[in-house]
Amino acid sequence: MNEAPQYPKRPGVINRFFRRTLWGEKMNLGAYMWGLQRVTGLILLVYLLLHLYILSSIFGGARTFDQTVAAVDHPLIKLLELGLLGTVVFHALNGLRLILMTLFVELDQKILAYGLGCATLIFVVVSIPFVW
Repeated sequence: MNEAPQYPKRPGVINRFFRRTLWGEKMNLGAYMWGLQRVTGLILLVYLLLHLYILSSIFGGARTFDQTVAAVDHPLIKLLELGLLGTVVFHALNGLRLILMTLFVELDQKILAYGLGCATLIFVVVSIPFVW
C-alpha cells in the first residue's frame, strides 16, 4: 500500500512569531501588525467579558448597579477607556488594512500601517474631551 508522504512538522505561526521576536530577528512590518491584530483582539475579548460582568450587576437591583457604576467612575477607568477606544479603532483600521492588502496587492503596506497608526492616534486625541 502507498502511504501518505511524511512531511517534517513545522512549528505553528504563533510559535514562530514569538521565537523569531525573542531571538531579535528583524521581521517586516506586516508580521508586527499581524501580532498586534491578535493582541488587540484578545484585549477586546477580555473587555467584552468584563463589560458583560459589570452589566450583569443590574440583576442585583438598581442599588447594586448604581454602586457598580460609581465604582468604575474613576480617573484611572477614564484613562483605560481611552486605551480601549484606541484598541477598538486600531483593530478596526488594521482589519480594513488587511482587507485592502488582500484586494489590492500593489498597495504599500508600510504607508497603510503608518496611516492607520496616525489615524488611531488622532482619533483618540480628539476623543479625549468626550471621554473625560
